[in-house]
Amino acid sequence: MAVETLVKIRNQNYGHAKEGIMSDADYNASIVKIERCILDIAKVCNKETQFKQKLREAKDGALDQTLFTQYQNNLMETLTRQADIHQSVADLAPTINKIDQTHMEIDCHMEEQTFVETNAVRKCKEWMNKKDVFVIIGNEGSGKSRIGLEILRQFGKTEEDFDLLKLTNIQQVKDIITDERKTAVLIDDAFSSKQSSNDILNNCHALDLLNARKCKGNVKIIFTVDSSKMNSFEYLLVSHRLFQNNCKIDLNSQRFCISEDEKSKLLFKFCKKHGIRITWNSSPDTEDFSLDGRTVYEIAKTDPFIGYPKLCFMFTSSKSFYSSNQGVDKSIATVLNFIENDIKDQQHINRVLASKKAVLASFYYLCEKDDSDLKLELIYGLIENCGLECCYDYSIQKAMTNGNYSAVSFLFSKFTTEIDITEFVFEIEDISKLWELISHTFHIELFNNESRTNILEILFRSLSPNLFNFRKSINTACNRHCKDLVTGILNLSRTLSFDTSNIVNTACSNKWEEALQILLNKNYVMKIKRGKSSTLHVNMERKHTSSGCY
Repeated sequence: MAVETLVKIRNQNYGHAKEGIMSDADYNASIVKIERCILDIAKVCNKETQFKQKLREAKDGALDQTLFTQYQNNLMETLTRQADIHQSVADLAPTINKIDQTHMEIDCHMEEQTFVETNAVRKCKEWMNKKDVFVIIGNEGSGKSRIGLEILRQFGKTEEDFDLLKLTNIQQVKDIITDERKTAVLIDDAFSSKQSSNDILNNCHALDLLNARKCKGNVKIIFTVDSSKMNSFEYLLVSHRLFQNNCKIDLNSQRFCISEDEKSKLLFKFCKKHGIRITWNSSPDTEDFSLDGRTVYEIAKTDPFIGYPKLCFMFTSSKSFYSSNQGVDKSIATVLNFIENDIKDQQHINRVLASKKAVLASFYYLCEKDDSDLKLELIYGLIENCGLECCYDYSIQKAMTNGNYSAVSFLFSKFTTEIDITEFVFEIEDISKLWELISHTFHIELFNNESRTNILEILFRSLSPNLFNFRKSINTACNRHCKDLVTGILNLSRTLSFDTSNIVNTACSNKWEEALQILLNKNYVMKIKRGKSSTLHVNMERKHTSSGCY
C-alpha cells in the first residue's frame, strides 16, 4: 500500500504534473505522506531507526555536494532546452503565419463556390505523384492564381501532413522553406517583366535553395507566371535545374484553355454568387438583376481581351451600372466600366490606346447614327472622366448632317471650350434647323433669320465666352473676312487675353478702320510674332489714324 501511494504521489506531483508550481499546503501534505510511507516500508524491513535518521538529515542536514552538482546540471539542461524551444518557436513564426494565411485564402476560395475545375487542374491532379514542380502560364485574369490555389488545396487533401504555403515574393522562401517538414508551396506571379541583374541573381539563389530542398524530397512547388513576363522567365525555365522534368501548363494553349462549357458554368456560378437571376423566357424581365440564360451561352463563345474568369467577376459584380442606368443596355454600361478602369489604370499602354480609340469611335458613331441620349451621355461621361481629346465640332456637324437632332441638343447642352462656334455655324447647311436647336438649348429668342453673321453676333452677345473657344472663333471670323462679325465681336468683348496679331494683320490688310479704332480705343497691348524667335511688342495708344494701318 505504501509503495502504491509513493507511485501515485510521484505521478501527480512530478511525472504528470499539470502545472510547474505547488502550494505550500500541498507540498507539506505530500511530505507528510511520503515520510509515513517510507517509515512503513522501513518498519517492514526492520530498518526503522536508520530511515528516521536519513529523513532527519534530508530535512535539516546540509546538501550533499554530489546531489548539489546533480541538481545544478539538471537545472542547466532544463534552461538550455527551454531556450532552444523558444528559439525554434521564433524561427517557425513566419512559417506558421504564412500557413495560417494560406489556409484562410483556401477557405475563402472554397466558400466562394465560383471555381470550375478545368483540364489544367485535372492534369495537375493526375501528375501530382509524378512531378514536383508545376508551372502555370496565362494572361491577366485567366485564373492562374485560383488554379494554383486549387492545386495547393488538392495537395493538402491528398497528403494531410503537408504544410501549405502561398508566397508572392520568391525571396520569402529563404525564411520559410526548411528541410524537415513536408511542404507544398505556391509562388504566385513572382517574376517581374523588368528585372535588374541583382534581382535575377537573387531569384537564382532562391531557386537554388528550392532545388536543394526538392532533392531531399517531400516538397511540391507551384509557380504562376503572367504570359507578358515570360521573356524574363523563359531563360530560367530552360536553364535552371529546378525546372527539369517540370509540369508546364499553358492556359493559352488549345489543350489547357477554358472550354465553352466551362465558361458557361463559370458565368452561371458568378451570377448565383452576386444575386443575378437567370431567366429563360422571352418576355421582358422587370427585375433589376437578371440575365437571359441564352445570353450566357453566347458570352461563353467569346474570347475577351481580359481573361474570361476575371471578366465574369467584373461583369457580375458591377451592379451599380445595372441600377443607375435604367433603360440602357446593361452590357454597354458594364463594358464602359471595364474600359474606364483600363484607361485609368495605365498599366497596359496598348490596351489604353485601343480603349481610347474604341470610345471615341463609338461616340462619333452614336452622334452620326443613333438617337439614344442615354448611350451618348454614358460615353460622353467616360470621355470627360478620362480626359480624352474629342473633336466636338466634328461630332455636332455629323449629327446635324444625318438628322440626329437629339444628339445635337445633347452636345449643345455639354458645350465645351473646344468648339469653334464660327466655323461650326458656317459649315452647317440647314441653318434654320440649327438656329431652332440653338434657341431651344440656350433659351435665346427665336426669330426667322437666315444670316449666319447675324446668328453668330447673337450667340457672341448671348453666350458666355467660356462656353466655347473664343480665340478660335474670332480668328476664324478674321480668316473668313467677316468684317461686320469681327467688328461686332470686338465691340462686345471686354478683354482679349490671347495673341491678337491675326486680328490686327487682317484688319490692316483689309483696311477695317472701325475694327482698328476699337482696338485703339480699348488700349490693347498686342504681341506680333515675326520669325521663330523675335517678338515685336506694339503698344496701341489712344491716337487718331487716318489710314487705319500701321
